Parts: sequence; structure tokens; C-alpha cells
Amino acid sequence: MVKTILLVEDDPGTMQILTHLLKREGYNVMTAWNGQKARDIVLRSEIDLILTDIMMPSIDGLEFIQRLKEMEKDKIPPVVFMTAMSGAEFERLNIQATSLGAVLVNKIKLMDLGALNKLIRETLGLSS
Repeated sequence: MVKTILLVEDDPGTMQILTHLLKREGYNVMTAWNGQKARDIVLRSEIDLILTDIMMPSIDGLEFIQRLKEMEKDKIPPVVFMTAMSGAEFERLNIQATSLGAVLVNKIKLMDLGALNKLIRETLGLSS
């Protein structure tokens, strides 16, 4: 069964690259440019994984997931947050992501197809 990933990213270049990589690996990819549009997609679609940028205008990735949880959605899919931050800022964001039951990764690592696919498979609990 093909898994559906919701990719939430406000940078067109990153969105294009990740969409291409995910589709090449056989995933169905739905996209949103911001947290509000992503929320609407989650509420009307069957999503297996949310891959979202943390830093976005309007509703950022953290607020997007917090709002989903507050809506008492029956089942929120696993969440992987992406960021270009590093160092102390990465650690601060990682604490916030973990508190929401999510994983935080650096965007640069996701551009490696093997690392991206491994992360998705581990997050979805799929065998290698």
C-alpha cells in the first residue's frame, strides 16, 4: 500500500526537491505552503506522515501541530519537523518538537535520498 506524505514547506525550491525525491521513492505526496492549508488537508485526507518545516510565515510548523492536537483529531499521523537551524537553536526546537511527539531533522540531511527514505521508514515503523 502506497503511503501518503503531507509535505509542508514555504520555500519553493525545497518543496520541489523533496517532492521529487519522495515521489521517486514511491510515496504519494500532498503539499501545502503553510500550516493553515496543511491543517485543512489533514482534516479531509488520509495522511500517513507529516513532513513539515518549522519556520514558516503565519502559522509555523509547531503551531500547526499544536492546533491539530487541540482539535482532538482522532489520529494525528507521525510528524517530522525540518529546520535549517543548528547549534543551540536546533536544540531548543528539538525540545519543542519532542514535547509534541515529533522528530526534528536538519533540512540538509533530507536532501540525501537514502537518509530521507530511512527516516521515513523508521518513523512509519516500516521494515528496511
